[in-house]
Amino acid sequence: LAFNSGWLNLYRDGRDSVAWNADQEDKRRRAPLVAIVSLGGPRRFAGRPSGGGVQRPFVMHSGDLLVMGGAMQHRWEHAVPKCSYAAPRLSVTFRHG
Repeated sequence: LAFNSGWLNLYRDGRDSVAWNADQEDKRRRAPLVAIVSLGGPRRFAGRPSGGGVQRPFVMHSGDLLVMGGAMQHRWEHAVPKCSYAAPRLSVTFRHG
């Protein structure tokens, strides 16, 4: 399936964040796919099993591509946590809308 929608998310600084969540609109699909391109300053991104568990954090740098698909969308949550300092970052997200 081709992506048919896109979103832009601006993270102005370390106070802009996204709490633990799962992409609900993709739960209807058997193997949903979301692609995120990060532009700007580096920022921590984390995943964990739905409902809690061990976090798997990593840093997304400018130009990085993250693809979340299949079981990830059904069994995992993700977040962009607050931090003391972060340069501005733009997240470009592609999905099946």
